[in-house]
Amino acid sequence: MPERVSTVDEFDDQTHTCTADAMYKFINSSSGEGLTIGLEGFWGTGKSQVICLLNSKFKEESKTLFYIFDAWAHEGNPLRLAFLSGLIGAARKRLIGRKNDKAQDVDEILEEQGENLAGSITTTKYETVKDFV
Repeated sequence: MPERVSTVDEFDDQTHTCTADAMYKFINSSSGEGLTIGLEGFWGTGKSQVICLLNSKFKEESKTLFYIFDAWAHEGNPLRLAFLSGLIGAARKRLIGRKNDKAQDVDEILEEQGENLAGSITTTKYETVKDFV
């Protein structure tokens, strides 16, 4: 059975929701400079759930592109290339439907950069199974 991330925080004290809320507020209150946020924990402690909850908060607004990169899916590929290619694709999807010159110019630049990277990347699909012994 494939691993699925829960979209509902079932803990009584809503720890995952509180963490996602705090991260959302921190990101939105930043000065616009680059941020690096580390979310650490053992397998199964809810890191992916926190990211899922945070992603849903950013989907409610339109100004922030929230891009999730799965490094495991690109095992064996140069991660920087895989990351940039995926990010360019996500940014281009975000620009679809915007009918202004700036969006068109940015889309053309992203398309060109994406084409430069496209030939260097393959994707691997995987399934995680936790075995309880």
